[in-house]
Amino acid sequence: MSEFVRKKEAYEAIIETLEEIQKNLDSGAIVVVEGLKDVRALKTYGIRGDIRKCANTPLAVFCETAARKNKKIILLTDWDEAGRIRAGKMAEYLESLGADFDLMFRKNIIRFSKKNISDIESLCTYLTRLKNDLIQNNML
Repeated sequence: MSEFVRKKEAYEAIIETLEEIQKNLDSGAIVVVEGLKDVRALKTYGIRGDIRKCANTPLAVFCETAARKNKKIILLTDWDEAGRIRAGKMAEYLESLGADFDLMFRKNIIRFSKKNISDIESLCTYLTRLKNDLIQNNML
């Protein structure tokens, strides 16, 4: 499989993941990111809805507040070590509270970005770079 076929598959998979996130937001879900730059990046890409940053709030308090909303909670923490730990702790808290939460979108973005980026704030730049590469090589 050529490099550009892999890039096209990655690009399309990430776009599809973002579209699914938006559908969930449209249905009332909450998306959790770490910081303001992550919120801005999602909004720059056109993602709209209840996007919350968790960085400056104790995780237990943040999770209790989010769980009380009785909505699906999509965790999109960074995929560096700190983000991985934060996602794990949040999943534990949310599970103990009986909340409906989802890590699959985060896992999909990680899988298809292949360690080219390590956070949501870099996603727009990464997708733009992929798209430009694909256009230059007549793959889009």
